Amino acid sequence: GFAWFQQGPWDLYVFAPGDAAALRPEIARGPYPWWTFEGLRIHFFRPISSLLIWFDWAVLKQVWLAHLHAVAWGLGLVAVVAALLRRVLPARAAAVAILLFAVDDAHFLPVAWLSNRHALISSVFALAGLWAHLRWRENGKPWGLALSVLGFAAGLCSSESALSVFAFVAAYELLARKDALRTRLLALVPIALLGAGYLVFYRAFGYGAYGSAMDPSYSIEEISLL
Repeated sequence: GFAWFQQGPWDLYVFAPGDAAALRPEIARGPYPWWTFEGLRIHFFRPISSLLIWFDWAVLKQVWLAHLHAVAWGLGLVAVVAALLRRVLPARAAAVAILLFAVDDAHFLPVAWLSNRHALISSVFALAGLWAHLRWRENGKPWGLALSVLGFAAGLCSSESALSVFAFVAAYELLARKDALRTRLLALVPIALLGAGYLVFYRAFGYGAYGSAMDPSYSIEEISLL
């Protein structure tokens, strides 16, 4: 393994440390080509997904069991999406939509490719958070708010892709609800604070990608020179 894999099983999604001294031996050894930018940093905050990879390796110990583990998350995603669709569509339309979602070949990759399982895990948690938000707002369930924040927090601890689900909460509150604007804005505050805090934390601790095509701050011309 790479020399910088020292943080423990919760932090396995570090592929380049952003430290030239640490990266040079790996360039010399071969995992990275000679033209690699020595300041390359590819490090993602995904402790839950990381711990589950460790669980596969340390507890399950069999590749086929790790794949069953991924299938279980895939089924969990279908279940959460089904719960959401049943809330917003008539029964027959919801049944068709759930079936189409379940068989969509776009969902095959994150289930079959273990390295992409973080997308499944974060989606399950974040969409569960969305479902809990709806329960809180539409049914007045007081536990809905707490479960919503918890679900979104777990999603963010699984993958940064959970941020995309925040847009559904914003769209629901700003476009679908008919309450007073102040009420809708107040309902957005917990999730907005969570998202803002996550982004500040992510930036402050140097997570993300820098010095590669994964870094959106680079132009095509700059990437070609790295």
